[in-house]
Amino acid sequence: MARGINAFDFSSFYCPHCGEKIFDLPRQKSKQKEKFHRKKLYCPKCQATYNSIECRNDMEVYEFTEDFLNGLYENDCQEWKEKI
Repeated sequence: MARGINAFDFSSFYCPHCGEKIFDLPRQKSKQKEKFHRKKLYCPKCQATYNSIECRNDMEVYEFTEDFLNGLYENDCQEWKEKI
């Protein structure tokens, strides 16, 4: 039996260093990650690898943007660069 068109949702990943959207990733609805899940991804704008933040809907994108503008993710980026 074919899966329904709603079997997948797209999650967006954002760079915590520059705040830009990196790409969208389809995820099965049954295998959704928690809010602001982090994944090590390469940011083409920064040309570095960071723990990118996953946003599943427009409300989470808004929350990420507010947190980014308030400087919540600055320490995360500095700690990651020191480890490399």
